[in-house]
Amino acid sequence: GSPGDPSVERNEPTIVDPFHHGRLLDADALATLLRCANVRAPLSHEMLAPARTRHIVARMLMNLRGIYTSRGDGPRLLLTLDRLIDLLPDLSSELIERAKLYEKFGAPAAALADYERYLGVEPDGADRVLATNAIARLKQALSASRN
Repeated sequence: GSPGDPSVERNEPTIVDPFHHGRLLDADALATLLRCANVRAPLSHEMLAPARTRHIVARMLMNLRGIYTSRGDGPRLLLTLDRLIDLLPDLSSELIERAKLYEKFGAPAAALADYERYLGVEPDGADRVLATNAIARLKQALSASRN
């Protein structure tokens, strides 16, 4: 600012609230928001750390995933899952979801690869039986189509 202009020096992080016209939130206001949202964890320094670009992009992709799932837009959902898995390769539930889409769209080799990759990431995961059965079924189908 110019000489003589009042300025405020902040020693604590300040968050801009995009949902309320960009109002500035200090630690007290953030703690109040947590309580109102029934978040039991106290406000911590980690909560105030700037989000990494990778996490912002992942969040955007997860939002798109929800939109395309609710609309039944399989092609766009598949593209979104591709990008999400590229960004965060060990997302096991997304591997299963993409494998199912590949099967639906007639790409059994790609589906097989995702089911196998899922078992590599989550050998004891919740979808272990589903993946194991799909692998057996897809290997049989691929073998039959080659003969």
